[in-house]
Amino acid sequence: MGEPNTPAVGSAAKAAGDPAAEDADAAAVDPSAANAAGDDATDMGTAMPGTIEDLMRRVHDAWATLERTIAALPDHRLTRPGPDGGWSIKDHLDHLAAWERILLARLRGQPEREHEATGLDPEVYDAADLDEINQSIHHRQGQRTLAQSLDDFRATHLRLTAHLEGLKWKDLSDQERTGAPELPLLGTTVGNTYDHYAEHLATIQELADEKPPQQP
Repeated sequence: MGEPNTPAVGSAAKAAGDPAAEDADAAAVDPSAANAAGDDATDMGTAMPGTIEDLMRRVHDAWATLERTIAALPDHRLTRPGPDGGWSIKDHLDHLAAWERILLARLRGQPEREHEATGLDPEVYDAADLDEINQSIHHRQGQRTLAQSLDDFRATHLRLTAHLEGLKWKDLSDQERTGAPELPLLGTTVGNTYDHYAEHLATIQELADEKPPQQP
């Protein structure tokens, strides 16, 4: 968990105080555990995808569910802080977009540019753990307006999916390409796309359903 080379799954939930973060953190370290920690009843199932088409179906389906949830909420619900001043829904969207940018840099073979999505210097990023990276993302993106966050959230996703659709399956499943035999790009991609969306969707739905605090 101590390196930014692991998927983002579980990291934001932990930072936001999600009690399910332990299972998600296990998934972040082990790509195969990402599915074991998920919901067996989902349409995606628990097995890793076996083709680009299968991967993209899962990504598109999970993204569409996330988009429907966001679209149904008024702006003030998206920006309202969570319990005890925790992450707002906007903060979760900023987080998802940042990790998609990190993933895109890795897929493009530009790991030296991953730090750009976090606001950290390269040397600090390389030495940081997931909590530190997420805190920096939260601080950096928290200064943006809701409109800026939503635009970036959607534009980043379009860039990522366009790149994924242009890849060959070997590009994702070849362990040698990552320089980390235990973590092929497929596991990193799953951990920063549909698994990550589903993890945050659960928290976003809780925040959306939460009643505003009573005025004194």
